[in-house]
Amino acid sequence: MADKREDPCDNKQVPEIRQIPNLWLRKAATIIFAWDLDKDGYAGYDDTMNTAERFIRAGDMNGKSADNVIEFFRDYTKRKSDNPVEGIVKARSLSEQLVGLWRAKSDPVALKSLFQIYIHMFQIIDVNAKGYLTFDEY
Repeated sequence: MADKREDPCDNKQVPEIRQIPNLWLRKAATIIFAWDLDKDGYAGYDDTMNTAERFIRAGDMNGKSADNVIEFFRDYTKRKSDNPVEGIVKARSLSEQLVGLWRAKSDPVALKSLFQIYIHMFQIIDVNAKGYLTFDEY
């Protein structure tokens, strides 16, 4: 009898994924795929740091501005138990990231952390500290 081929799907996540609304799954997967620059199925550390480099190039940043972007993305992707979004950044598959995002939406600490991440990201991109981005800056 031939060996059974291993399924790449993370079966531990399947029951929980089936409880997530399809529209939400599609939108979350779209975001993950957009950040998955190496196309390995999930947005990992290397993808995140390459995205940081893209932000720097697109914004023509250098010096302190560029350093702030790198520091921001490194802090976001820290794999420590005190990181409220640890389930997302430690994930090694699409299903783990989807479940991590779904769980984060119900966790007030994780939600606050994600909110702060986006505020901080905006502050980094708003290099002139005007409180808004012009179309050219965007």
